[in-house]
Amino acid sequence: MPLGARTAMYLRALVFAALFASNTLVLIALTGCSDGNDFSDSVDNSREQRRAEADHRFEVYFKAKEAYAERLPDEAYNQLVKKIALQNEYAVEFCELYPQAFQQSSRMFAHIGPMPEVTSNGILWDFMAFVAPLYGRYEFRCFIPFSLSADYTTVEAFGDPSFDLIQVFDFEQTSVGGYKVNSRRVVFPGDLHRYELEDWQRFKKHNGDWAKIGVHLRMDEPWPGFDEYCRRNMLR
Repeated sequence: MPLGARTAMYLRALVFAALFASNTLVLIALTGCSDGNDFSDSVDNSREQRRAEADHRFEVYFKAKEAYAERLPDEAYNQLVKKIALQNEYAVEFCELYPQAFQQSSRMFAHIGPMPEVTSNGILWDFMAFVAPLYGRYEFRCFIPFSLSADYTTVEAFGDPSFDLIQVFDFEQTSVGGYKVNSRRVVFPGDLHRYELEDWQRFKKHNGDWAKIGVHLRMDEPWPGFDEYCRRNMLR
């Protein structure tokens, strides 16, 4: 049966496309080997460079961390951050809105996430921490970054605060004096796990009323001993 003109043209086009693809693949095969080796070398060099940069960041971080701990033992550190807190407007605001709030040492928190930045003076960025116990089952926490001067005596700069809210489901004291705790971070409206500065400004306008920002807390079921539990790491 003779082929129609349109069918014949379609078959010729398929044959041409197949031949073109075959020639293209052959050309790639013949000319791509050198480029492939160059690409592999480039990837290896880039990987080595990133590894060297990461090693350098670790070295700078651990050196700064050791110097920080050596220059500011815990007692001296605690006295310094208490003094620093009085100089920060957000720390003052937080404690005014929540008179039951108290300060904790950042050294009581396990470090999770990226390494802290190191200033041009070779000093770690640190943070102040404040905790306000709420309704016998929540911890509203405020974190304020800061960096110190080269002589470790005064504040060089403050960063913007951030906030989170921890709900404690239960806790019990262990035989060695610690606590076994079941808790989780409350998710704020908008699927936020932390509040930043702009959220804090809005929160203040509502005078700390959680319901007005869409967060509904359990207020009538306090855990016995909750305040004592919260204050276990309070700066003295």
